[in-house]
Formats: sequence, structure tokens, C-alpha cells
Amino acid sequence: MKVGEIAAFVENIAPKELAIPGDCVGLQIGSRERPVAGALVALDPTASVAEDATRRGCSLVLTHHPLLRKPLAALEESDPIAARACEFVRRRLALYCAHTNLDAVIVAELLARKLGLEKTMPLEASSEKMLKLVFFAPPEGAQRIADAVFAAGAGTIGEYSRCAFSVEGAGSFRGSSASRPAVGRKGRAQVVSEARVETVLPARLKEPVRRAILSTHPYEEPAYDFYPLSEAPGTYTGIGRVGDLPRPVRAAALIARIKKALAVGTVAVIGPTAGRVRRVAVQGGSGGAFMEAARRAGAQFYLCGEINYHDALRAAETGMTVVEAGHDATEYPVVPWLARRLREAFPGLRVAVSRASRPRRYL
Repeated sequence: MKVGEIAAFVENIAPKELAIPGDCVGLQIGSRERPVAGALVALDPTASVAEDATRRGCSLVLTHHPLLRKPLAALEESDPIAARACEFVRRRLALYCAHTNLDAVIVAELLARKLGLEKTMPLEASSEKMLKLVFFAPPEGAQRIADAVFAAGAGTIGEYSRCAFSVEGAGSFRGSSASRPAVGRKGRAQVVSEARVETVLPARLKEPVRRAILSTHPYEEPAYDFYPLSEAPGTYTGIGRVGDLPRPVRAAALIARIKKALAVGTVAVIGPTAGRVRRVAVQGGSGGAFMEAARRAGAQFYLCGEINYHDALRAAETGMTVVEAGHDATEYPVVPWLARRLREAFPGLRVAVSRASRPRRYL
């Protein structure tokens, strides 16, 4: 297994196109052609994480936060970032990061799940275009084609993969004298049983999926169509989430639930804690930029990693309860989530989870 195979998988579940402009995501150190002995998933690419990877025999480190946020003029080790880059190179570690593209897909959604929010939507939606694929094939060959388009990245809706719908009907055709029909004879009208299969895919995967159809379909001229979708169930991507609790709860009770779910002893609270809340917004990490979006979405309660002092003053004036649970605490759930997805996709790959990068301790 090579670094590029794992990178391609991550880029399928968290497309680079979803990253905010200027964010540095993807392979930052190493080669896509390098074999992977083991993978270590962490929040940050720190020196302690590099040491942890070496100790565990891992040659690839996958992190949420990038190491290189802007180009380095020189690899002078008096610069802390350059020193860390040199440490990864010395240890022969490849480094891959999925930052705001992973934020858009799952980071806030994991927080929403921990709080039990329902009917969640992004605070700031991303705009990845989706397509619906419809193809027709002999019933006995339809599953083989479906397997190929799933392998090419089609059929994923949220946490579900290989999503499709099929129905059987009658297909008709007549081949010319130059045709080579897989069924029947050239020049004769044919009516045969066919399966109609529907699935969805990101528009960026259109050509790989098309190639998958053409390489596996038994017909000389396969029938298939791609339809643009204005909205597809389960493809709501974007920064932050807002949703509703099953029933109103006291803000103080929700704060206690947050501390338990995120394993933090203390949180910072701005605004009221006595009333009941139902509509809740969440954002992992820095939350100030999306606080107004949370308010516009009708949120009575906003959980994030941290906001700055002036954002806190604004929050206090709105009457919304804002809870700062820590940047690392609100983003760390994505680390075991990504490790689980890697284990499912690559059963033969040794995947480990590191907590070495978390800089804060709660005493």
C-alpha cells in the first residue's frame, strides 16, 4: 500500500475543493509513491507526534491541522515550523493533513451527534456540485458495474456508502450492419430485460465513474446519463452545524453534557444558563467568525472551541449562551473518526491514534 492510495481515500471523503481558499491541505511531506508500514492519526503535526509515529513503527502521519500554512523561505531550524518539518524528514515520515475540508464534512457534525442534535444543517454551506448517475445493463451484469462505480467513488451519502436504487424493465434496440450486439443479432429489433440503476456522485468524479462504466459494461454502446442535482440528501457539507435537541433542556444541563462528552473539566460560558434551549449551533475550533451565522440560524446556544474577547462581548449582548470548550477538545473527536474510516477502508493497514499533540491540560 502506498501513501497515494491513502491520500486518495481521504480526498474522496473530504475533497480538497471543500477547503477554504488559501488553506494548505493534502500531502505536505513525503512521496505519494512511498509504501506505508503503518499510519498514525493525530490532531497536530508536533515533534511529539513524530516521535510517537516512530515508536509505533508508522511511516505516515495524518493530521487535522497542517504543519506548513505558508511557504517557507528556508529550512533553517531556528524557525520552529522549519524545525518540525526537518524532524519529519529525518524520521522519514510522510505527513498528510485534512483541515477545513474535513471541517466541512464531519468535524462539527461529530459535535452535533455528541449533543444529540437532529435535522442538522451547516452554518456556512459548501458548494460541491453533485450528479445523479443512471445506467442500464443486463440484470446479471448490473452489480458488477455498480461495484466498479462504487470503487470509483460514487454512491456515498453521509456515513453510508454503496447507496443505489435499481429496478428491472424492458430495453429495446436494433443494431446496424456494423454493430456487434452482445445480445441478439445485428439488424433485428430486440427487446430484452434490463436493470436501471441510480446512484449519486460528486461532479469531480464524473470521468473516473464514466471510465468504470465503460470498462465493465458488456454492451458495445452502454446507455448511461449524468444529471446535475441542485440538492442531494446527505450531502450537506459546510462549516459548523445547527440543529434541534429532541426536547428543550436547561442550558446548565447541556453544559454538563458537553463537559462529559468532550472529557473536559472546565468550560468558559458567556450568556445565560438558567433558561431552556432547544436550537443549538456547534463549531469545532475557532468559532468567532460563525457566531453571527449561528444567531441568524435561530440558535439559542452555541458551542465552539474558543472566541476572542471582543466576540465574547458581542455574544453577551445577543442573549445567546456561548460555551468555549477548547480548540483541541472540540476538534479531537475527528481523530478517532478518521482512524476508524481508514481501518474500514484498509483492513490490512495498521492504524494508530495519537493523543500526543494535545497541548492543553485541564487541572
